[in-house]
Amino acid sequence: MPTLYITYIIEDGYAEAPADYVESYEVGESFSVVSPPVIEGYYSDPSIVEGVMTEDGYSVTVRYYRNDKYYKVTVRYLYENESEALPTYTREVKVGDTYTITPPTIEGYYADTDEFTRTMGDVGNINYTINIDYALKVRRRFLVFHQVL
Repeated sequence: MPTLYITYIIEDGYAEAPADYVESYEVGESFSVVSPPVIEGYYSDPSIVEGVMTEDGYSVTVRYYRNDKYYKVTVRYLYENESEALPTYTREVKVGDTYTITPPTIEGYYADTDEFTRTMGDVGNINYTINIDYALKVRRRFLVFHQVL
């Protein structure tokens, strides 16, 4: 009977790969094998090995990759004329984590947002820059006239 061989590899050496999968199938029999145990901090590619068994058998390598990607989020605090209102702030955010930016208060100005919350996606090696714009608060004065009779 032909055999399905699945070899599991973790190349970074920080975790131990699962034992190889070896199972016999009849020619023409379908198979679908989900990658064995979830390894914290990793994802497998492919995550499912499926197909139809041939006379020659089937062999595939499943690789595990770390899923702790981080991207930089840079926040620029700017006045309306594009000059710097506050120092630029940069932090790293892990893919899948939610982050919130709350603009600091600047006396006499208001920010174009009260709060900015997002979940970091895997954007393919692109870092984010967020501009928080501050505009001058305009005070309006009203003159009130009283008519004396």
